[in-house]
Amino acid sequence: MIDVNLEQKLNKLFDQDKHEEIVRLIEQIPESERDSAENGWLIRSLNNCEEYERAAEAALRCQTQGENDPSWHRRYGYALYFLGRAAEAEAAFRRATKLGDDSDDTAEWVEQASNRARYIAAKAASEAKRRADKKPRDPSRKPFAGFDFAGFWHNDDYALKTYTGRPATDEMLSAAERDLGYKLPASYKHLVKQQNGGCPANTRFPIDHASDDEPEYADITAIFGVDQAKEPSLTGAAGS
Repeated sequence: MIDVNLEQKLNKLFDQDKHEEIVRLIEQIPESERDSAENGWLIRSLNNCEEYERAAEAALRCQTQGENDPSWHRRYGYALYFLGRAAEAEAAFRRATKLGDDSDDTAEWVEQASNRARYIAAKAASEAKRRADKKPRDPSRKPFAGFDFAGFWHNDDYALKTYTGRPATDEMLSAAERDLGYKLPASYKHLVKQQNGGCPANTRFPIDHASDDEPEYADITAIFGVDQAKEPSLTGAAGS
């Protein structure tokens, strides 16, 4: 049974959003002497500090103690969700509801974790299929073979003046490689020989493997050419 004075102090700290202080106070109690309420405060406060790994570890250390406690399962599920383990989080939230947690908040977490778990599973299946369907690269295949460049570039006055340089030559490409210290990809060389830099008509490229907290596309402002006279070129003043 948690000490009344300690509980009052913890509630006051919670109202003041001083979750780090709650963690410090609870961790001063030897782990073998903590009851379920004190462990519950620790797990919840670690979650509120966004210390999800520590929260999950703290929950597992008192798993037997919280086996039939809906609050333990809810707090553990919360930590799991933000660790990217949505399927396990869903199971924890569902266990909390079966043990009597009928709050709307927990019900919403069940649905959110379920939706997230399905999304992650579908994304993993799609990635696995993409890898399985990917054909080995044919070294004899020329860059952009069969690609129609009609409509690829957005050649307004600004794009042409700012980014598009003189027709690229082998000498210009060799000079760029020498200045950069890197070999340029064959596909890039082929591209700038079609047009030496410019703005593409389509400026968003989908990223299939983006993580949860990253955008699902990359924005492309322009493609730099190899005309050194152009400031935004690979070896121009704005290049790299």
